[in-house]
Amino acid sequence: MTDRPHGEDQALPQHIDAAKSSPAVDRLSAGSQALDVILGGGIPRNSLYILTGPPGAGKTIMAQQLSFAAAKAGLYVIYFTNVSEPHSKLVEHMRAFDFYDPDLLGRRINIYNITSQIRDKGFQQTLDFIVDTVRSERASLVIIDSFRGLKHVLESSPKDRGAIFDLAARMSIMGCTSVLVGEYTPLEAQTDPEFAVADGIIYLTHATEGIQDRRALRVVKMRGVRYLGGEHSFVISTAGIVAYPRQEALAHAPEYKATNERSALGIADLDELLYGGLIRSSSTLIAGSSGTGKTVLSLHFLAAGAQHQEHGLMISFQENAEQLRLRAGHFGLAEAMDSGYVHILPFSPVELNLDAAAAAIRDYVARLNIRRVVIDSVAELESASNYIERFDDFLASLIGFLRQHEVTTVMTREIPQMFGTNLTIASRGLSYIVDNIILIRYFELSGAIDRTITILKSRGSNHAKGLYHFGIEDGRIVIGPTLEHLQGLITGIPTVNGETPADPAKED
Repeated sequence: MTDRPHGEDQALPQHIDAAKSSPAVDRLSAGSQALDVILGGGIPRNSLYILTGPPGAGKTIMAQQLSFAAAKAGLYVIYFTNVSEPHSKLVEHMRAFDFYDPDLLGRRINIYNITSQIRDKGFQQTLDFIVDTVRSERASLVIIDSFRGLKHVLESSPKDRGAIFDLAARMSIMGCTSVLVGEYTPLEAQTDPEFAVADGIIYLTHATEGIQDRRALRVVKMRGVRYLGGEHSFVISTAGIVAYPRQEALAHAPEYKATNERSALGIADLDELLYGGLIRSSSTLIAGSSGTGKTVLSLHFLAAGAQHQEHGLMISFQENAEQLRLRAGHFGLAEAMDSGYVHILPFSPVELNLDAAAAAIRDYVARLNIRRVVIDSVAELESASNYIERFDDFLASLIGFLRQHEVTTVMTREIPQMFGTNLTIASRGLSYIVDNIILIRYFELSGAIDRTITILKSRGSNHAKGLYHFGIEDGRIVIGPTLEHLQGLITGIPTVNGETPADPAKED
């Protein structure tokens, strides 16, 4: 069964509650659960905020999304703009987004283009006009887009600094939340008076990394609120601003129940080597070179869960649902794949967004009560990390979330070295994070290529220590006896009792 990622309707960890992440304060929603979580539960009312960033970062879209969210909550909104374009064109831009509701314009949201007015007034008089309009219309939210542009049009002077302090105080007294939008320079952010009086500062970026464009937001300041710090990626879609809280920022010490219950891998002989299977809620790395059978073994793991009516999720970066189903059919697993208990979540490894992938995984786990997850392969997540140092923390956080939800996780990883003593099974961080490591290795013997499997690590459980023959025969995985007569199997070039095996070709 294939499902589509739900980018906006993403589930968040149980301990993250947008309404409880900070002390009880009356808040405005930003029009998105994920955005509200980043903001610590939404935007506290009766305060002044600055929404800033370079051109094209998404400031106006976020301000409009906030406006419609407030209007849908029954509040009155005034949107002041000094953009030199017709009112109809501004509205036409809004129509592209799902949050747009024409019934709210003129009833709950009033838009004022004050460009022609402010040229004939001083800075103080213009601010007075804004305050008077807010008071007469009893607005609960006012957006000024762009406040920096307003100042530049009016050529505000240093003596007008007091007027900005006065504006913030008067808006708060009237019970109004104010959002000032502007493309401020770093120097202006340090010196302009609105930054000194602002209760919150939200910074949006639209940067180029290599040949990729990447959008991110950062809460620089949010007075009295426990917001999620650091950068959080977002995209602009028909839904508006779709944010993805950084996975690590959602993490805390996971709460989960220690257990000795087992989750079968689906191969009886291999489960026996693991003393009954994988410990439930544990994480396992299956490492091996290309073609050794990592994905096939993972499909058996999901099929075993389906037999016990456990929902499983295959996160695939290289194969789609049809390809996986065809492969499963070769091993008699098609019925399990079609049972409704196995779900496929495909991602393209090209320009993969780590936090968007994590959001989709969290959504599936919470929405479908997933109990088994396969990540095939974890190398794609590692490659998608913008900073190499980030990956270990990201993966530890994601596995912590899965463990908290009693999910047993299997990850695959390709080993680039097919033969030789220089073997990289996993990065130091990855090998420490996972509970179990299963290694499938090619080896050459008597002019043929074969496979061996061994369990290198099983945290919290005993396990078999030998190297066993691993075969794929007649549509099934076969675990053979230990290869006791061979030494150096893990290098891929074994010897028999310390001697290199004879070459049959030379004997002839």
